[in-house]
Order: sequence, then C-alpha cells, then structure tokens
Amino acid sequence: IALEAQFPDGVVTHSSGNHGRALATVAELWGLPCTVFVPEDITEDKLDGIKARGANVIACDRQSVERSVLAEELAEEEGLLLVHPFEDRFVIAGQGTATAEVLAAGYDFDFLIAPIGGGGLISGNAIAAKELSTDDPVVYGAETATANAAAQSLEVGHVVSMPPPNSVADAMLKTRIGDQPWAIISRYVSGVAVVSDDDVVGALRYVASTLKLVIEPTSAVPLAALLTGRVPDISGKRILVIVSGGNIGVDALAALVA
Repeated sequence: IALEAQFPDGVVTHSSGNHGRALATVAELWGLPCTVFVPEDITEDKLDGIKARGANVIACDRQSVERSVLAEELAEEEGLLLVHPFEDRFVIAGQGTATAEVLAAGYDFDFLIAPIGGGGLISGNAIAAKELSTDDPVVYGAETATANAAAQSLEVGHVVSMPPPNSVADAMLKTRIGDQPWAIISRYVSGVAVVSDDDVVGALRYVASTLKLVIEPTSAVPLAALLTGRVPDISGKRILVIVSGGNIGVDALAALVA
C-alpha cells in the first residue's frame, strides 16, 4: 500500500499549546490540513507557535466548553484524524521515548518524576522506566494544588473529575486525567507530589538563575516538588526529572520570576 493511501485528509486535536504545536509541525511537513482547538487564555507564545506552522486555530472558553468534544465533532463531520493529546496509545508511547533514550544512553536511575496534565507524558515514561530498567525505579507525578486531579484519583482509587482549575502551570489545567493514562498511572505510579503556584515560580527562578535554562511553568512543577521536599525517600537516590518543555517567551518568563 502506498504511504499516501494511509494518510488522512487532515488532522485535528485540542491542546493548551505543546501538543498542538507538535501536531501542527508534523502536519506542515506532510502537507496536511491541521486544526487545533485551544483555550481562549492560551499564552501568546504558544498560540504564535501553533499558527506559525500553518494550523487553523479555534479558541474556546476554558470554563464552559470541552475542547475535546469540539475536536471529536469536527473529526467526525469532516473525516479528519483526531490525534488526542493523551488518550492515545501511540502518543503515550511517543512520550515514553524520553525515558527510553535515557536508558539507552546507559544512565540508570532510582526515581523518576514527571508533571501530570492529562496523564500521557507520565504514562509513557512510567512504562519505559518500569519495563525497560533493571533497577525497578519508583515513579512519581507532580501537580499543582489547584490542578491535582491525578493526586485525587490515586487517593480514592478511580478517576476524579474537578471543575476547570486555574494555575500558573497552564499545560496542567485539566478537569480529569485520561482513562488510558489512568490504567497506567494506577499500576505504575507510586504517588503524586502537590505544590503551590508560588513553589513553581520559585523553581522557575532557580532554573533560570542557577541552571541557566528556560523552561515553562508546567515543566517546573516536578522540580518544585523536589526543591520543597514534597517527594519522600529520595535522599541519596539517582533522580530522573522529565522537564517537559520550554514553550514560554522571554517576557512572560521575566514577568513570572521578577
């Protein structure tokens, strides 16, 4: 079968920024139409990054509209391929290559910590850590106190839904984690560290001033958990931190850490 015969007429997704930009980039490379549903309060830098790749961007009110529903409806109406940001086993597997590459490079670790939005990122990396490492590392998630659906879900043993949250960690603003991620998180993740927005800003400041790196707020959540001592039993351990992105402008970062 010719490769072109397997291609959809176009792709659609919903995203707070990073997944949408990634899908738009791939769509641009392959000449595919791409539509991304985003929240109205998406950061300017993330919005510009998606548009720069030629995607059609549709903004929605985060508090009243489920972007996932709109994306599903458009996919059905126009025969597009829906590439879900976390409720997709291929996306989960792709995200897990971060840890797989660390292990392939010969680096061992005792502890892995990653931020949790919809749950795809930590799911893929948890599978890689638990199934590919011979050291049986502990896997932990990290969330902010106002966007802690995963922590709540682990506490009660099932997926918990919550009202649309607010947090400086904009890529973490979900009402629930996905069902596919939950099946993996409930099996492999030992706990979730919860931090405040102030903790996140402190971690951003530390990373910028000490490590000389630019990362976005959601990426700083696991670092905030480590810096504030919210992760148990890590003394003397080798720790792998998944720093999930640097999709933030200089002005926005400066405003946060000022």
